[in-house]
Amino acid sequence: MEVGRQENGKANEQEKSKKAKMKECVKKCEIEIEERKNEIEIEERKNENNRESVKEWKKKAKNKSGEESVEVVK
Repeated sequence: MEVGRQENGKANEQEKSKKAKMKECVKKCEIEIEERKNEIEIEERKNENNRESVKEWKKKAKNKSGEESVEVVK
């Protein structure tokens, strides 16, 4: 009987350890996801700012006839 209790106790400890590791992993993943969301949000803001800059540039680039004069630079 005593051996059975020891094995059961050992299994319970292993299960607790597994759960603790899983919780730690989940927290780490959640942090990484949040950081990536922040990076994406920053990139989206940069892209929006770039689009606005291009719109302003195109307005300035219009020639006297009202057509856009766009120069492609490679």
